[in-house]
Amino acid sequence: KSTEATHLENKLAEELARFEKANDDNLTLAVGAITSGRAALAQAKVADGLGGASAAIEALDAVEKSLETIKIEENKAPAEKLLAAGKEKRQALRADALVLRACSTMHRDEGDALKAASDDLATAKELAPELADVLVAQGDLLVLQGKLQDGLSQYGQAVDKAPKSLPAHLGRVRAQWLLESFQDLFPTVGAALSLLDSVELAAD
Repeated sequence: KSTEATHLENKLAEELARFEKANDDNLTLAVGAITSGRAALAQAKVADGLGGASAAIEALDAVEKSLETIKIEENKAPAEKLLAAGKEKRQALRADALVLRACSTMHRDEGDALKAASDDLATAKELAPELADVLVAQGDLLVLQGKLQDGLSQYGQAVDKAPKSLPAHLGRVRAQWLLESFQDLFPTVGAALSLLDSVELAAD
């Protein structure tokens, strides 16, 4: 093998390695931003929740545009293959980021906040239709809009998809309480408390 051929192989390998590392770093950044954003939102730090969502979406956008960094023609097909292999994971992460942004946005005192949150959740549902968090967030949004029965239905769908989702069970409790559906409320509270006990036992 000639020195020139070896040099080309090295250049190909180096560019592809940089491509993979940059994308891995951005995916790690996205996961971290979503995690920190959720923690912030749980403490009612809406701006930090939005910041986490924005940082995650920016990192995911960088991955989607990463083919532009490939300059050597022979690397384009392998790079495309690598991107295709991680598509499902990126879609799930983007759905998580959109849910986080929607949950943060819907609590902002702005005229178009609920519409913006609704749009984000619709996109998230297209990306990850099996994600229970999307249904829970849609339930929260509907309750904020005063559509209690519709919200209750969304929480019910979330429980069906993820029976161990505590937010889904608590959403049902809240909606039934607001609907004054007390006959249904007690078994729902019981299910939520049972799940909470199991979560606490697992933590211990």
